[in-house]
Amino acid sequence: MVKYMNENILMKVDNIVEYLKDSEDYKRYIELKSYMEKDQDINILINDIKILQKKAVNDEYKGINVSEIDKEIERKVTILNNSIIYQEFIEVQGRLNEVFQNIKFILDKYFFDILN
Repeated sequence: MVKYMNENILMKVDNIVEYLKDSEDYKRYIELKSYMEKDQDINILINDIKILQKKAVNDEYKGINVSEIDKEIERKVTILNNSIIYQEFIEVQGRLNEVFQNIKFILDKYFFDILN
């Protein structure tokens, strides 16, 4: 009985995963992600921002003024946000995250109702 329930649950999870993989947003997300991975300018900007953010956190911890670093981060983020590919990637990622949160909410409610 338990084995059947586990197999049934796994089958339904597989259905959800297939539904997500077949969605236009997921397909577009994969395309955009692949394109961004190949785009040197976007990669350099993202890496520079990460490095500057780490430096800002470390310097702030040490009591060093980070206003210049923050300005540089803002400048690079503005450039990144002006990339049409990056903008679309963020939009599609946001929609997918909403779908994931909705699925999580439904599953949480389902299991809560079963267990209580």
